[in-house]
Amino acid sequence: MRRLIGQIARQRISSILSSFNSLSEQDNMTIFDECVQPWLEFLEELKATVCKKIIQMVAKSWRTHKSDLTRNFINKGLDATVKHTYIPKEDWAAFVKLKDNEESKATSEKYKKLRERNKHDHCLGTGGYEGKATK
Repeated sequence: MRRLIGQIARQRISSILSSFNSLSEQDNMTIFDECVQPWLEFLEELKATVCKKIIQMVAKSWRTHKSDLTRNFINKGLDATVKHTYIPKEDWAAFVKLKDNEESKATSEKYKKLRERNKHDHCLGTGGYEGKATK
């Protein structure tokens, strides 16, 4: 299921979309009906719950993919369309323009400064809270 979610996020949702919340409820249902239902089976009365969870997972995967594209390609001055052939050249050019503007860089700096305030790694790991209690 994780691979399916990743493919939906990378190939069905444009990287130049400003926010995942800008997709309508109808768009979410279309994505679910066309991309998920042919591959997964579940009870009909659970459709709304399953759809909500799947769309949440797709949104997280989409944000991670955009972050990876920025970190691994834009910041290094590389062209992602060589490795990721599913990205149209026009979309890649628009995405680079979106991420290279001053507003985007200012937002990035703002969140980098917030992240620096964390003294310890925010991931709990397999030990959970007990494993991090001493830190």
